[in-house]
Amino acid sequence: HRIKGAVDSLARERSSRAVLELDTAHTFAHLSAQIAGLQTAFTTLADGVIDELDAQREEHARWRRESDRWVGKMAHLESEIWKRCDVVDDALDEKNAVSRATFDKLRDEMGHAERAVTEARMALIDAERREAETAHAMASLRAKAEGADLRLQDQIDALDARLAATTAAAKEEKEKEKEKEKNAS
Repeated sequence: HRIKGAVDSLARERSSRAVLELDTAHTFAHLSAQIAGLQTAFTTLADGVIDELDAQREEHARWRRESDRWVGKMAHLESEIWKRCDVVDDALDEKNAVSRATFDKLRDEMGHAERAVTEARMALIDAERREAETAHAMASLRAKAEGADLRLQDQIDALDARLAATTAAAKEEKEKEKEKEKNAS
């Protein structure tokens, strides 16, 4: 009767061990799938952030080129204005008489040139504003990516800890069962 009781006890323990091992295997598989999913999500997020940063950098470079173009255009127009003014001054000094119509025409051209310079300066100011907005957007994206990275790392660390605890519990349970089997024999 004792042997039958011991056999029944061992059978129950074996059944219990099999259920525990199956549960441990399911938990491990589930945790592994979650970790893989989080890693995939982080990779996708990182790729998206990198793409957005690249787009922002290209936009920044485009506005920088536009700004440089306007600066060059302004410098050229200003140079032309001063050259024409010098020509007028020289002509006035040498001949002391310049036709009023020529002077008025030059003044009109200077007015047009000044308006062009003003427009160019406004475009430069706008380009600098957009450059600042782009820099702000890039900083915001960088901060969001770093925050997402920290949260993802915290989740991975928590899953690793749960996996280690589950593995340790299963190992401890196996050792207890081996000790019981050893004591039963």
